[in-house]
Amino acid sequence: MTVTRWRYKGRPQTPKPGLTPGNPVAREVLEHLREIDTARDVMRRHEDNLFSLQVRSKRVSQAWWLFQAAGGVDAEDWGRFLRGQPLRGCTRKRKHLRVVIDNSRRNAGRRS
Repeated sequence: MTVTRWRYKGRPQTPKPGLTPGNPVAREVLEHLREIDTARDVMRRHEDNLFSLQVRSKRVSQAWWLFQAAGGVDAEDWGRFLRGQPLRGCTRKRKHLRVVIDNSRRNAGRRS
């Protein structure tokens, strides 16, 4: 994506970042971005493997659905789920995040 700034007269001008590819900080940023890209690729492959396991086994698919409905998100939760132990506290899930609601301040103003 190229950011374009317009001058008052003439052609568009692309802003220069002030760094060169030989700059050590610029190289370090590039290395970190490449590591992030590699990690994303690995995660995509693992997600594909999880999906293929669910497709192959109806029981696994049903268990996975129940696991996610119960608020499970990681390997520790999956182990607890398989052992029949309750998952961590009362949580609601929005996308990939756990949202823990604290209504103590809201309920403090109410009378019993």
